[in-house]
Parts: sequence; structure tokens; C-alpha cells
Amino acid sequence: MSLKKVPIRPRRQLTDELKKIQEDIENYLCGKIGKFNLSREHLICILGYLSKERYVRIIEFYGSKNDQALHEIRSVIFGFDSAYFMITENITKSEFNVSEINKLLCNPDLLKTVNGLIEEFKKYAWLRDCLLTYRTHGYEYAIQDSIVSFSNPDDFPGYRDAVNRELFTVIDQNRVEKDDYFKVMETLRLGQLSGVDYFNIRMALINIVRSNIGRPQIISLSEIVRQLTEETSLPEEIVRTYIECNMQNTKGDGSLTIQHRPFIELSKDYVFLSYPALLIGDPETILPRLYIKTDDNNEELFSENAEEFLINRILEHLDFGNLVTRKNVKVSDGEGEFEIDIICYYEELNTVIISEVKAFIKPDTVMEVWAANERISEGIGQIKRRKAWFETLGIEEIKKLMEVDSITVKPEPKFVLLTNSFCGSDYLEIPDDISIVNIEYILMQKYKGCGLETCIKEFEDQFEKEYQKIKRLRKTSEEFQLGGYTINVEQF
Repeated sequence: MSLKKVPIRPRRQLTDELKKIQEDIENYLCGKIGKFNLSREHLICILGYLSKERYVRIIEFYGSKNDQALHEIRSVIFGFDSAYFMITENITKSEFNVSEINKLLCNPDLLKTVNGLIEEFKKYAWLRDCLLTYRTHGYEYAIQDSIVSFSNPDDFPGYRDAVNRELFTVIDQNRVEKDDYFKVMETLRLGQLSGVDYFNIRMALINIVRSNIGRPQIISLSEIVRQLTEETSLPEEIVRTYIECNMQNTKGDGSLTIQHRPFIELSKDYVFLSYPALLIGDPETILPRLYIKTDDNNEELFSENAEEFLINRILEHLDFGNLVTRKNVKVSDGEGEFEIDIICYYEELNTVIISEVKAFIKPDTVMEVWAANERISEGIGQIKRRKAWFETLGIEEIKKLMEVDSITVKPEPKFVLLTNSFCGSDYLEIPDDISIVNIEYILMQKYKGCGLETCIKEFEDQFEKEYQKIKRLRKTSEEFQLGGYTINVEQF
């Protein structure tokens, strides 16, 4: 794959033009919120209740495993999330009254009117995504009168991101085990709450939710604690820690959405439970996010644990036969000591595969895609260093490295960056002699017992095939109106 692009660039600020558009639209939405003359908590409950009703209708129409259904549900959730933060920032907190909210939920005219607000906030969530994508160089924009158009720049057409999304679906449908990543989660702790406890409580909560899907999701804190304690047989203190970690409140910074934290604090006695978010939220990404938020050092600890797990998982899953394979090999160059994650010597072909593993949170938002690209860029730099080091080695040094005395000709090297979920965006500078391979792809069932070199080649072939297919697609534009502006967004 020859995909040379400019290096990763720093995030940019919004222009004054874009800031004004965002401010105008936010003022417009705040005005609509104020017209309802409802308390903060009551409006959140109504919006959440309507989001649940939409979730049920979407599932009934599409089925639970349909990509279009997932897209629409996520759209509703992100709209609800945008509304939540705007409501909490602009409406004063008041005393929550359960009987009053139950009466409001029986008012069809009110529900119909508030329902329109969800559509507005779905559009606003999309606009926020466009603005973030602009900040990360994924969009440029043009303004003519009140029409704002977002389009991909030439050096970031979005092809690789689209291929990554296509492969996510393939991987999810073909994993050897759905809980492959569970072993990584076991190492994460949120105070006294272990990763295992987190999963067990979450599954118990899902079972409770599914058995009450038709009912309003306002519940007393003491009642949900009681039910979860009975379902899991865990101490009440552990259950309360789980709820606290998953509680969305006004102290949040917005980086963890209602999709990640399904509990919404209404008062000291009551919580609102976002059913759609709970049922589609991915614990493989939610738990690491929560873990990383608890301490600045936890992001590096998570990556180290995940990388070590994935190295072992690759060695268990694939067939290395009689190959000379070593992991975590410490070597040094003129700059100092470093470690090679996996190195394999193929005696018959006289080739060496030198692999570096990079793990990060599976990107789910614009900023997480950017962070993943930064990790991949860092990995490319590490691979370049390993390449320069290998070029300096003589035959005797390679014999010692691979612990093989029969080597007489310097092996042909192949350099591979193995990532856990994402293979980088268009703007990354990816040298032609470095392969980037999704580990989750080669851990699929059909590659169990295969050789690493076979998996690398098949992944590269599949990625290139999807890449060329995406390039042939004609880009279209989606258009929506919001707050006096027409927003036009280029997409596949």
C-alpha cells in the first residue's frame, strides 16, 4: 500500500466564523429549551423517555443486529447527550418530583412537542462532530450566505477511516471468542471495583433492564442497589461504586457521554437509566475510559497491559510451528536500549518479521480517532528505529539475536506495526516498507493456526481491496437546517 501522507499535525482552533455559527445555533437551541418552562430534571427525563421509545421502535423495525439500526440509535443517544449537557448548563437545578414527572409522561401533546427537540439536538450533535473533525483537519469548510459546507481535504479524503469502519464490522462478526478482551479488563480496577465485578454487575443490570423494557426508567437509588446486590451477590459497597462510576452528572467534562455512563443523577434519591445507551454500549471501550479517567498514569498502564496480553494472544492463536520466535527482546542501538515485541525467523525463506504492538482505546469519537492516530504515529517512529538498528547488524549479531547458528546470509526483514483496533487515517505518513495490521482481524476464527506472514498478507490484501472500493464510491452530501443555517456535509 503506497499511502504516503503528510505527518500528523496539531489540532487547530475554530475560526471566528465557525465560533459564531456554533454560538448562534446554541442560542437558538437554548431559546427552544426555555420555552418548555420545565425543570432541568423533568426535561431530561422526558427526553430520555422519548429516546427509549425511539430505541424500541428502531429495534422493532430493523432488528437488533442491523447496521442502520445501530447508526440511528447512536444518533438518538448522541442527540440526547448533547441536549443533556446544554440543559444542565442553562437551566437551574430544582427539586425532583416523581409524581409530577409521571404526570408529564402521560401528556401526549407535551411529548409530541418535546420529541421535536430530539431531532434538533441530533442535528446539533452532527454539527459538533463536523466542528471537531475540522479541528483535527478532517474537514475544510466554506460559507456562502447562511449555507455552511464541510468537505474532506485532498490529503485527508477519509478513505482509510471508512475502511477501518468496514473492517470493524467484519471483525465483530468473526471473533474466536466474544470475550477475547475480557482478560485485559480483569487487570483494571476502579477503586475496590474489579474488572470482573464490573462485567458481572453490568450483565445483571442489562437483565433487569430487559425485563422492564416497557416501563419508565426512573428508579430510586436504593432500589437499583438492592436489585443489583441480589442479582450479583456482591457487597453493596461494590455495587454502589459501579453506579457512581457510571453516573452522569453536571461535574463531567463531556468526554464520557451518556453512551458510556447510562445513569443520570436526578437527586440524591433518584436516578434515570438510559436503556439504549446501556444496551448498545461496548464494555471493551467503556471500562478503559473510566479506568483512564481515574488517574493520569492509567492510560499508559492500560496500554502496557493490553499490549502484553495481545502479544501472548497472537502467539497462542497463530501457528509458529518450527519458527524461531521470541517476544519482548531487549536490544540496544546508539540511542540506548529498547524492546522488540515479537520477532520471527523463517529459516526456509531466510526472512525476519519484526513486529511492534500498539494498544489504545478502540476509537469511538473524533477525538479518540485523533488520539489513536497519535499512538500509531508513535509506533511508526519506533518501527523506523528498529529498521535502522537492524540495518547495522552483521551475521554474527543476527545469529545471536535469533539464537540460530546456521544463518549464513543476512535475512530479508519485514517490519509490522500491530494495532488492536484501528490502522490509522489518511494523513499519517506510512512508509511503503512498514505494514500496519489490525490484531483483532488476525485473531478471527479463520486464522486460528495460520502463520503470521499469511495473516499479514491477507490483511493487507483485504485492506487494499476495501480501500480501492471506497475510492470508487461517489461522495454525496447530506444537508440539514438548524438555527437559521443550512449545514451541508460531504460523506460516502
